[in-house]
Amino acid sequence: MSSILVAIMQDSSIFLLTGTESRDDLKKIKQHQLFKCPQCEEPVILKIGSVKIPHFAHKKHTTCVNLFAEGETMKHLQGKQQLYKFFMQKTKLKVSLEPYLKMIAQRPDLLLYDANTVQPIEFQCSVIPKEKMTARTGNYLNVGMRPLWILSTSEKIQQLPKGITHYSLTHFEEQFLIQATNSPFLFTYCPIQQQFHYLTNFLHVENRKYIVSHRNLSMEQQSYPFAIPKALTKHQLENYCQLFFAERKHFIRNEIRYNRQGVNHPFLRTCYELRIIPSDLPLWIGVPIAFNDGFSSHSVEWQLALIKYLLSLNKTLLQVTRKELSNFHHVTMKHSKQAKIAVQKYVQLLVDLDINLGKNMFFQPTEKNLQENILRYLQNEKKIEKI
Repeated sequence: MSSILVAIMQDSSIFLLTGTESRDDLKKIKQHQLFKCPQCEEPVILKIGSVKIPHFAHKKHTTCVNLFAEGETMKHLQGKQQLYKFFMQKTKLKVSLEPYLKMIAQRPDLLLYDANTVQPIEFQCSVIPKEKMTARTGNYLNVGMRPLWILSTSEKIQQLPKGITHYSLTHFEEQFLIQATNSPFLFTYCPIQQQFHYLTNFLHVENRKYIVSHRNLSMEQQSYPFAIPKALTKHQLENYCQLFFAERKHFIRNEIRYNRQGVNHPFLRTCYELRIIPSDLPLWIGVPIAFNDGFSSHSVEWQLALIKYLLSLNKTLLQVTRKELSNFHHVTMKHSKQAKIAVQKYVQLLVDLDINLGKNMFFQPTEKNLQENILRYLQNEKKIEKI
């Protein structure tokens, strides 16, 4: 049976379960009132249990559930109720709960509107196919509505420490990233905690792993339009760099310790061909670069491969052309366009560091000088990561 929070009474008026009604009052209403679904007009039952929140349920199987982005769960119903009350308190816009949009045959969880604005709100608690989310978004856009998808906070995010930490972003979560001036961020809501969680300033490490800043806001602290994260401070950027270089050291150590490919290991093979011990790699190989997640590998791996490629050109860094840089290919490239931008930015950083290709190129700047240059680079970037 599908569950809803809105029903039509016998006098054709709409009854909303907003979470403010007492169970005793609802039991009295149920004794002398019949309800039906506002869409299919089939009878629905007002369920008033002691554990689950009150809700309406269809008496028999219905196709109404297909009008929502996902099937109803108690967490989803609870989240919709809380967000409904939040918008009622925080905005002057009118708020509708589970309205049916006949022109596209969809029912968003909430709809904010006035004479000039119409915005559907989708609170997503379960994993849905990307195609379904894209189709629903497209239907809204086709009638001039820009939807806001709010992802339910996962247990993994709830357990994250506050501040700067690691996080492995799933492909599903990536669909919910919001693009902002400073950096894309992940914005979620937890009905249990009644808090909004923010994961911001994504800095790619390897594969799906990032360094992020995690914070949360209570319902009372949150505003509408929703708060936009600020850029990192210099002190926070220093913490990012320290954590990134610690990860770099950990990556190199693991590549040596757990090598099962012998001389065929790409990273270790490149080190051997360049006559350098992996643990002695200068710190300017394996630095954080914007668009780094165009590669799935750690930056130390693709940047070392790029150095090998640049040496084969037998040119100075300033002589290398954009076309020659675009010809560089690495097996871990996953987004060609982003990867090529990362390559260009890395070469420019090497130029800024006065790195000269040649016999003594592995003589590195001091760690302090390198950190200062990396900090300046990150501060000059409007976004740390372009996911």
